[in-house]
Amino acid sequence: MDEETTLGLSPDRLARLLAIGAEGTRLEDNLGAGQSPEELLRTILDSRLPVELTMPDLQSGSASHPGDAGLVAPSRSIGNLLVDPNIELAITKALKEYAKELVHCCRSDSERGVATAVYFAAIASALVFHQQKITQHSYRALDEAYAELKRKPWVSPQIADLFGKARTTCQQRREGA
Repeated sequence: MDEETTLGLSPDRLARLLAIGAEGTRLEDNLGAGQSPEELLRTILDSRLPVELTMPDLQSGSASHPGDAGLVAPSRSIGNLLVDPNIELAITKALKEYAKELVHCCRSDSERGVATAVYFAAIASALVFHQQKITQHSYRALDEAYAELKRKPWVSPQIADLFGKARTTCQQRREGA
């Protein structure tokens, strides 16, 4: 009796997937008291999105061949994914949901503030690169959040630039409404 156990993955793709899974540690375990907001943000942006969030087809068994994005995303940093215009919207949504989970597991206001910035960065990425709003927040509320976050001294230049572009998009959408 032959049983398909690799979901149709080629040996190269299977090796990449296994390597990604072996690398992972929980980001929540690396966040800690004593880090500055800038260090906390760098920790999050340098970490990787958990593979199970990027490969829902493998989890559910509903697809025989997962897309390349599902294999590429976990091998790249969250910061890189947030500012890449070529990342699929599904990965951007996974980033948003992951950041939302981080907000809920944070132990301090500083951690919560940084995780919230990453959450809004994922929403900004969808607005800027996919012209889609992936939240219930209004364009006005998003614009205000981006204005406030962009002023934070610990926000990296790339993320601040993303917030600026998202503000422009929000303002255009508000004017067109």
